[in-house]
Amino acid sequence: MDKITIIIPVYNVEKYLRETIDAAINQTYKNLEIILVDDGSTDSSGKICDEYVKKDNRIRVIHQENKGLSGARNTGLDNAIGKYIMFSDSDDTFELDACEKLYNFIEKTNADYVVGNYINMDEDGTKWEKPVFDIEKYTERKLSIEDYNSSFYVMNSSVCNKIFRKKFLDEIEVRFVEKLPAEDAIFTTYCFIKSKCVYYMPDIIYNYRQRASNSISTSCS
Repeated sequence: MDKITIIIPVYNVEKYLRETIDAAINQTYKNLEIILVDDGSTDSSGKICDEYVKKDNRIRVIHQENKGLSGARNTGLDNAIGKYIMFSDSDDTFELDACEKLYNFIEKTNADYVVGNYINMDEDGTKWEKPVFDIEKYTERKLSIEDYNSSFYVMNSSVCNKIFRKKFLDEIEVRFVEKLPAEDAIFTTYCFIKSKCVYYMPDIIYNYRQRASNSISTSCS
């Protein structure tokens, strides 16, 4: 099995961080490198990261001065050694078979990257009834840059419901633009434009927590 690197930027999320890391280390796919980038946290998040290093030798922790979400993700990319790259925000969770399903699918399709379905959840972790992409309307498919109505919607902005081939990211020399909102959208759109083969699978692989504060939707004018 090839190694998958999961990059988790961490900043002042002590309330949710253990749940996020547990979802990564308990994946059914075991050949993982988990990079926790402590981006200058002022709460106990950094200590929690150090606590998990002692529990699991697949975890690496990088402590750095605050650079923002993009800067933390870029640090993770610069240090990743896996054949494949995945991302998780530090207050969300993967489904426990997320890595296994995405790995098997990207190997089968030989895609540059694969997009999976995901579901929103309340701040307390209660999952919503339906996933973001209607499983009847958005079935397994190859995405096309010429198919605006379907492909661009499924491609969506988040990096956290995807698995990327590291070789592809290195070849197009892509990184997150720092100090800008909606950095996911810039990154994923550039990847889509530069890609030759992208697939969507309808399986739910990620749980996105809807928080009342500290999100881009509430902090940006």
